[in-house]
Amino acid sequence: LIAPAAGTVVRARADRPDQPDPERSDPAFHAPDHPSGGDPGNHLVIDHGNSEFSMIAHFQAKSVLAKVGDRVRRGQVLGRLGSSGDTVTPHVHYQLQSGPDHEWSDGLPCRFTNIGPTILVRGTYFDAR
Repeated sequence: LIAPAAGTVVRARADRPDQPDPERSDPAFHAPDHPSGGDPGNHLVIDHGNSEFSMIAHFQAKSVLAKVGDRVRRGQVLGRLGSSGDTVTPHVHYQLQSGPDHEWSDGLPCRFTNIGPTILVRGTYFDAR
């Protein structure tokens, strides 16, 4: 997984195991602060300035390479795709949001320059090679 844009890491979690069964989300593997679901697992939040924050979630266990306070550049490798947190398959959860806390921030529209179409709707799948 790579940084979508330059910024400063303001949240980082890297202590969560991967889900052992790729077919279901076992609550026993959710973080204690997310007992009912919604656990982003191993994740990073990057502050890009202008009240724009990227959250990248579900990193593979023990693969997160950045920590709070690190300055990252666009395209910098941050870790590996995994299945930590509340997930039933290995995947990346990316969202652009108005603040550092995904539970209390508004989602923001984002554009991708390396895919078509450049504007996606929620639930859209795409190849981001």
